[in-house]
Formats: sequence, C-alpha cells, structure tokens
Amino acid sequence: MKAIIFARVSSREQEETGYSLASQERLLTEYAKENGFEIEKIFDLRIRKRPCAAPYVQ
Repeated sequence: MKAIIFARVSSREQEETGYSLASQERLLTEYAKENGFEIEKIFDLRIRKRPCAAPYVQ
C-alpha cells in the first residue's frame, strides 16, 4: 500500500518541544515501514501566525 507523509508545525514552540518536522517525519516513516506502507512522498509545512494581509472578500 502506498502512503504520503505530511508533517506540519505552526509555532516555534512545537519545533523546540519534540514536534519538529524532522521528528514527525522520523516517527511517521517508522510507522509506515512497520505497517507495510510504501512512502511515495514527504511533505512538510511550517505555518507562522501572522495577520492576514489580504483584504476581506465576500
């Protein structure tokens, strides 16, 4: 069975307290291998809280 890995952090605190992208990728890769998944692609995303610069659109 094929799988993708999607790792995400939204704060610096997450990265510093054991939920870094590298940590998530390592844990998810281990899980996939132990459960017979073939990893097709790994995605990672860092989201920082910022005010929206775009105007409100209805």
